[in-house]
Amino acid sequence: MKKFNHILSTLLLTTGAWWSLSGCEAGQTEVADKSQVPVVLNITMAAPATQSRTAGTGASDAPMVDHIQAFFFVDGMLAVSGERTLINNGATYERVPTNVNKIYVIGYPAATFTSPVIPGGIAREADLLKEMFDMTAQTTTDTKNVNSFGVTTVDLSQYPNGSTQQMSIEVRPAIARIEIGKIDPTATTASLTIRNKIKKFDLDCIYINNTYTQLGMNRITLPTANGTVLNYGGYAIDGSTPWGDPATYFGANYYDAVGGKGQASYSPGTSKYWGYYVAPLAATGGVGTTINDDQQTVLPHIILKLSNLVLDDGDKDDTNDVTVPGPMFLTIRRYNVKETSTEAAHELTEMQPGYVYVIDNIAFGLEHLSILPEQPATDYYVDLKVIDWVNVLVNGDVD
Repeated sequence: MKKFNHILSTLLLTTGAWWSLSGCEAGQTEVADKSQVPVVLNITMAAPATQSRTAGTGASDAPMVDHIQAFFFVDGMLAVSGERTLINNGATYERVPTNVNKIYVIGYPAATFTSPVIPGGIAREADLLKEMFDMTAQTTTDTKNVNSFGVTTVDLSQYPNGSTQQMSIEVRPAIARIEIGKIDPTATTASLTIRNKIKKFDLDCIYINNTYTQLGMNRITLPTANGTVLNYGGYAIDGSTPWGDPATYFGANYYDAVGGKGQASYSPGTSKYWGYYVAPLAATGGVGTTINDDQQTVLPHIILKLSNLVLDDGDKDDTNDVTVPGPMFLTIRRYNVKETSTEAAHELTEMQPGYVYVIDNIAFGLEHLSILPEQPATDYYVDLKVIDWVNVLVNGDVD
């Protein structure tokens, strides 16, 4: 399995001096007098590649990083912080106390990229981790344009005067991604039994439900503002609801109005995928939204809106085919992860930051559909595979 992350090389240049921070750099938090060292964070980005992922390869390039914010903590209390634009792939933080034991790094892909906005006055690690990444700020047409995030523990006190020590921070995309390659009810697998086969249908819309448009860095803190919680239930299908007017309720990043007519299968193009960024909510301590008064799991739901479903009666001609006008809905709440050479097949319990969850095909029968969304007719699973963004190996050379 490929890795999709950046490695930030951290060079710790020990001076052994006792400095006062009365001359602290702009954007850094002052701390009490301590033994201090300059810390140089050095990063190398991946070479550009095509935006559209081809089947069987990594999801795209590793994320671009234009500038970073770094936060240096001593036992959960902020000692030094600051925002830096990368120059020659490096950023320097002066006067870092040698009792710092944890460093967080947030990566921004462009100078105009403002997610997340970190307010001033944060003093505790727990408060920083409540600040939220915005899923809608990520660039859906270019998977390099996303936030990245990483953390490492350090021990600066062990380095003698005049020594140079290299350390690393692993940074990966801060969000997760769902991809769908094809919707073909006839392409069945051994794990799915279909009784009422569908010959052709209209694919009206694809929705992502039971998710949040923002999520704390701790993967637990949730937003509450109107429009940041996507938890639409099963009710009337007209222009006053998300199932009739998705643009008003879901926003462009969480649905695709496909509008395909009378085909046996649908795809976004050869070796391409419908893709959606989702909040990688942690299963431990986290919960999903509430839909139809029921508490959901942390996994986002995929919902297909279908109409004019032509049932396959087994004959070669269309003479006796029955058409169900619909609309009908397929609600996917559960996911089976395919077996790999290193991991047995298993049911997915949460989505991780920096991972892409790829569904090569969604197959179904009439018995899997319901007349309203979020009311599945049967307990339905879909098979998926998990891939990462790419490893970027970084050297430790700083001029």
